[in-house]
Amino acid sequence: MRLGEVEKKLAREAIVATYLPAWSATTEANITGEPFFGGATIQVVDLKLHMIVRWFIGGKVDHIPATIFATAPKLTRIHDAVRDHAGVKAWYARG
Repeated sequence: MRLGEVEKKLAREAIVATYLPAWSATTEANITGEPFFGGATIQVVDLKLHMIVRWFIGGKVDHIPATIFATAPKLTRIHDAVRDHAGVKAWYARG
């Protein structure tokens, strides 16, 4: 937050090159169920993963491509399943 633009760009490019791919690969390896992390029932972990993926793929984080999780189909599946969950839709519809 306190980095200058050049430093922030370099730091985020490093995160894109190393941390986020490693994090997504490790997370993918631990996802055991469908459509959610552990199976058919939505859990807190699914909501957390949804929020993380949503933030990055929304394209609002400077210097991090919105396609960062394009090679993470399980994360994408969880994001989409949470987004399409009736309870989550109702929550967002509240305003």
